[in-house]
Amino acid sequence: MLSSGEVAYRGLLGKYRVASVGLGEGDALGPTVVLTLDAKGRETIKTRRISFSTRHAYLVTRSETDFTDSDKPDRSKVRSAVREVLDVWELGPGLVLPKTVRTTRADEPEIINLFEVRDVVCNEPIAESEFSLPIPEGTIVVDHRVNKFHLWGKGAPARTFASNEEFSDWRTRQDLSLAPSRTSAVRLGMAAVALACIGLIIGLVAYRRRVARSAA
Repeated sequence: MLSSGEVAYRGLLGKYRVASVGLGEGDALGPTVVLTLDAKGRETIKTRRISFSTRHAYLVTRSETDFTDSDKPDRSKVRSAVREVLDVWELGPGLVLPKTVRTTRADEPEIINLFEVRDVVCNEPIAESEFSLPIPEGTIVVDHRVNKFHLWGKGAPARTFASNEEFSDWRTRQDLSLAPSRTSAVRLGMAAVALACIGLIIGLVAYRRRVARSAA
């Protein structure tokens, strides 16, 4: 949708109904076909008129919208805005992208926004290294193509489990073997907290006695 961040025009059909489809007056890029959509419900945008360029693989080259603006005092007033493509990137047969997009609003004619799409690259070769995924040792790798579980080693599986049940049993044994060490760590942490609390209480008692002696 002219690089506006909106969904593709097909996605609009859930919220809007097709009012008409026909030849447009054309634009700077040549003849167009115009699709007019009316809102099905209480949408902010009431009507959309979307132009497709017949010379440029039916690229969306213009989008006109009639809408209400809740940020304005007269929020019920219907306003209009236009987003249009001024020139395009022609990347190959059927491959066309907007290059410069201009947006304007009828109620704010002094504001004109221009968007430029730069550094466009299409279908360049991808190096094999881009598909290389280093996997740390000890990682569990699941191959969903054949539904296999692997325990990864140095650059290859160190162990492959014959079934999901075998993997589940191994994982359960691993968790049980780690449980005592985890419990010990928790107990040590709780003991440290308890000692710190006892030390704090002793310090407060000693301080209170010292204050009482000074007052006497």
